[in-house]
Amino acid sequence: MNTSPSPLTAETVYHKEGNTIFFGEYPQTVKHPDVIIDENTTDARGYYPGGDGCFYAKVTAWPDCETTCVFSSGATFQTDDICFFKVEPIRWRILKDDGEKYFLLADSILKNRWFAHASNNYEQSIVRAFLNQEFYHIAFSTQEQEWILNTVVDNGPETTGWPDTPFVCRDTEDKIFLPSYSEVVNEEYGFSPKAREYDEARQMLVSDYAKALGCYVVQTNDRLYYDRGCWWLRSPAFQDIDYARVVWYHGGVDCLIEEVSELCTGVVPALYLKK
Repeated sequence: MNTSPSPLTAETVYHKEGNTIFFGEYPQTVKHPDVIIDENTTDARGYYPGGDGCFYAKVTAWPDCETTCVFSSGATFQTDDICFFKVEPIRWRILKDDGEKYFLLADSILKNRWFAHASNNYEQSIVRAFLNQEFYHIAFSTQEQEWILNTVVDNGPETTGWPDTPFVCRDTEDKIFLPSYSEVVNEEYGFSPKAREYDEARQMLVSDYAKALGCYVVQTNDRLYYDRGCWWLRSPAFQDIDYARVVWYHGGVDCLIEEVSELCTGVVPALYLKK
């Protein structure tokens, strides 16, 4: 009898629903009050088992809010609260399907991170190292990693929105990467070509996990942008080596920059997934 394992297929590695793919997993939603956590043990990733059969990440909250902040459940939290977040499948938008691979963009802000300490050079950035080391290894199993394609990431001046910018780096070869300015104004990917337009497709909700870690989130009476945040692009700013481009909470991007050492800016990963 042949007892060798069945070969992996796309259907066993990720789940596709319309223009969405669920692939990998990461802490996202705050724990339901009824779930009991076993704090005496963790798995290899450092996650705690819950009584519901799921795993949870433990965080000491350090929110960006000046006052009490609110999770998606409606529960409030503040600095130094101990919180647990459910490890859930990551939801990705399919930006392009060329028949052989998908170009994917995460559908929410999963975490906040510095771009770098003092330079907008993406090749040498902290956020690039985070995506291809910590995030890559904790969000995807060994089997899932085999389906993520190595990508030569174009970091040329044409991708930045400022072709004459002196702040460009060499192209990189990555598994996971931040999108560029040129990609988030590309109609083919579902975005408005007008960078200054408040584009709903570029607006990103902030996960509960990212809120607790200090990601900026709109929680005012303006319901139009409630729970949205700002997120990094890999493109440098034109004005200064200490700044990089971001997508603002309302979806506008043109002339909106952030100091690279700012911790409250979110991370929305992109990748190429083989079919």
